[in-house]
Amino acid sequence: LHPEAAGARIELCHGDNLARYEAAVFQTSLFHATDAGPSFDFVVGNPPYVRVQNIQPAELRDRYRTHYPQTATGRFDLYMLFIDAAYRALKSDGNLGFIVSNKFLTSNSGIGIRSFLAKNFQVTHLIDLADSKLFQAAVLPLILVARKSLATGGSFNYALVKEMTALGEARFDAGEFSEAW
Repeated sequence: LHPEAAGARIELCHGDNLARYEAAVFQTSLFHATDAGPSFDFVVGNPPYVRVQNIQPAELRDRYRTHYPQTATGRFDLYMLFIDAAYRALKSDGNLGFIVSNKFLTSNSGIGIRSFLAKNFQVTHLIDLADSKLFQAAVLPLILVARKSLATGGSFNYALVKEMTALGEARFDAGEFSEAW
């Protein structure tokens, strides 16, 4: 065991953790009910993709808009709120790793989450799996890796995966992009 990991705690969560967060009355982190504030060095996940119009009951949509005003904008998707909630759970300089839909990169509904990411994270990698057919899903997945910190502008690594032939073998276009979005 690495000396710095001696006091490490790993908490694995499965299921509807946003509802668990809601049950804590928005006073604590998404993952662990505590008054101590943000407590995680890493948050890794694959949040659910649920369009706002499919969130029932309608009162829940209104509550999300109230409690997540920066990310529950326009025709938002539930995974956007998980990014916001993960931010609240992360310690300063904590790391986020999520598989999400790539839709927020170009859609009007993604304006809020793009702004939120640009203000609150240093995005280090975006790996767009849209053309890879890696997952048999209706959404086009993207791997988002970011560090919680005051954004300083700059650039981040972006890769568009064109083809996956075997685990670890991919053909992709890569580049570096400005965080100006």
